[in-house]
Amino acid sequence: MSKRTDWFQKAKWGVFIHFLADDSVDSELWNNAVDGFDVDTLAAQLHKVSARYIFLTIGQNSGFYCSPNTEYDALCAPGRCSKRDLVLELAEALKPYEIDLMVYFTSGAPDKDALALRQLGWKTADRCAAFQEKWEAVIREWSLRWGPQVKGWWIDGCYFADEMYRHNDAPNFKSFSKAMRAGNPEAIVAWNPGVSYPPIHMDLEEDYTAGEINEPQQIDLASDKSDKVQFHFLSYLGTSWGMRPLRFTPAEIIVHTTEVTNYAGVVSWDVPLEKNGTLAEDVMAVLKPLGAEIDKTRGCDFGVPPKRVKHDFSFTRVPQEGEPGVASLILRNPWDIRIHDSISLKVEPHGYATMDIAVPIECELQPGEERSINIFIEKMVDKSGFETVEKPHILLRKSSDPRLFKYPLPVRKILRVPNLETLPTLENVQQMLTTLIPTPIISDGRKLAEIKLAVHDNVLIVAAEVNDMDPVRSLGIWQGSCIELFGSPVENPNINQFFALPETRDVSDLLLRHVKDTEAKKQELHTVPETESQFATRKTENGYSAFLIIPLNNWLGNENNEDGFYLDIVCSVPYGAQLARGALSGEERGNASTTDNYVQIAIV
Repeated sequence: MSKRTDWFQKAKWGVFIHFLADDSVDSELWNNAVDGFDVDTLAAQLHKVSARYIFLTIGQNSGFYCSPNTEYDALCAPGRCSKRDLVLELAEALKPYEIDLMVYFTSGAPDKDALALRQLGWKTADRCAAFQEKWEAVIREWSLRWGPQVKGWWIDGCYFADEMYRHNDAPNFKSFSKAMRAGNPEAIVAWNPGVSYPPIHMDLEEDYTAGEINEPQQIDLASDKSDKVQFHFLSYLGTSWGMRPLRFTPAEIIVHTTEVTNYAGVVSWDVPLEKNGTLAEDVMAVLKPLGAEIDKTRGCDFGVPPKRVKHDFSFTRVPQEGEPGVASLILRNPWDIRIHDSISLKVEPHGYATMDIAVPIECELQPGEERSINIFIEKMVDKSGFETVEKPHILLRKSSDPRLFKYPLPVRKILRVPNLETLPTLENVQQMLTTLIPTPIISDGRKLAEIKLAVHDNVLIVAAEVNDMDPVRSLGIWQGSCIELFGSPVENPNINQFFALPETRDVSDLLLRHVKDTEAKKQELHTVPETESQFATRKTENGYSAFLIIPLNNWLGNENNEDGFYLDIVCSVPYGAQLARGALSGEERGNASTTDNYVQIAIV
């Protein structure tokens, strides 16, 4: 493990902030926003909560950055980089408190800046050697400007590592890291390939895991810890990145953090930010107890991660249309010692559903032993009786683990789709599906899209009308205009995912798919162009139409889908600085790890 991360490990935890330009700003407005960032107050607040470091975003998809860069000005256009060097000034404000500064940057060009995309030569899923050389020059200038004031880099959007970086000749991971360390040879570096459990180690040039995760309770440090790089995870305190309301109580945040920091890991929490760059009272109220608790552990020896019974919880039969379901609880002992544990389960809110399992569940597992327990969800009440409860959950606790595990209690929707006599072409999909009643996709009362589905001889036909007047492409794929398709032939197997990206003013439409790298050391998802399916979009008065023809045996890996399959379609529509997301299932974000909330497609 690199000695460069010694300070990072001792820091234990820190804060991550998203300070970014929205789509409505121009150079003047952006400079005003940067000038209004109160570095002195933020530094004092971080000191009060005992945070030892902070990540600041330099910029992202808008193409506006919070630090001057002559190289970027020359390559793209002047005025996108702020006049004030916010990075350097924040570093100076943090110095009296001995709080370190790291920066966030992207591996790709700013997707919402058409001029930058052309000038830099960015292409999705491409070697992009010329782009990388330009990008490294931009990074090198910043690194030399800031020198040792910036202690590390967190690089987002590294979804195409094989295409872009895993090469013997430059540009590659080595040349990229060299650019980031030009001004500070001891700067620590991480590349983010996306959400992964456990966090993925990308390359020998990497010092710590980027560690982007959504659910911190899924981290098991005993098995996730890497001896090659410093273990680190990054997650958000709010409903999503930089968004309120906060989703954890102070006690829950402390447990999620100390379950890593007590065992030589590091945790970063993304927090909502006020317009002037400071932390609001609700954020301070949860960070102060966290800082105080971790301060008690400073100077103590790191413990050995506990070897606990591991568990998986899923539905083998999701309740549907008022019918009961079956949940599967799998308990296993991957360790070389006998382990005892006690498992408690309950439904929240009380009375929403009942389970026929006697709790607590006492288990004594021998090394390598696995036990499967079926839990019958005996009664589902009418949801109207629980209108104030957004999402019923099954709550699981283990006597060996201080964390609380929450599993949404879904009710399966069934969507009946016709089996067409003939296979349409992309040109006549709309005509052949004219008589079908569309299913709306809604987010916060706003109709994002209408979806029509049909099949023909194991081929899925999709027609979507999307209310997206000005589609944009994003480095984060789904963070811009996008239709995501999640599919599976049975409940809870490996899920197959497509990204359907509409045509924009600058790039043509594109269909991508996730492919799992099965090499044991990587276990990462690659996003590659999909060639077996057909996809097209065209502009409409209210947005765009999207048409897909997908061979199900190629997508789902199943030669016969006559009995139906499981599907969810998630639509993302940018509205200024906000991103609206809705799903066919009713879930906002979609899910790439479980089919529990997917719609069952019944072929008629």
